[in-house]
Amino acid sequence: MLTGGTTEKLPAGARLLPEQQLAIAGTVCTMSFFQEASERAARRFDVDVILARHDSYPELLSAVPWDAAVRVSGDPLMLTDLVLYTRGVDDDWLVPSKVGPSLRIGRDDLHLLCEPPFLTWDERCTGVCEAAKRIVKATRPGLEG
Repeated sequence: MLTGGTTEKLPAGARLLPEQQLAIAGTVCTMSFFQEASERAARRFDVDVILARHDSYPELLSAVPWDAAVRVSGDPLMLTDLVLYTRGVDDDWLVPSKVGPSLRIGRDDLHLLCEPPFLTWDERCTGVCEAAKRIVKATRPGLEG
């Protein structure tokens, strides 16, 4: 939970990582129902919030979209329908499913960038597929993605 037993109406199990100034959550609800809760938590705890919207079979039967409330000048900017993108061992991003800014997931916090981490759509597809494989491996041990 976040602090004081409250989750700000984020999904059960939401976690606050104060050193990273980040709250993380996940839900099997694939619709984007937690935008207001994410913005509220970002304001109350002065953190960025990322939320994975997965079903019971993430990346096997359906993609995992992500939402993020990122603090910009003190106010949360809501980004929805992001997808996980990975490049190399320790270079993970949330990139838009269509167009928009990207988020680099750093060890210290999230970094909002207007330029994507890839140059071509082939590079994007490779990074998104690699990230999907990692999700499958993490959620279904023994299964190769």
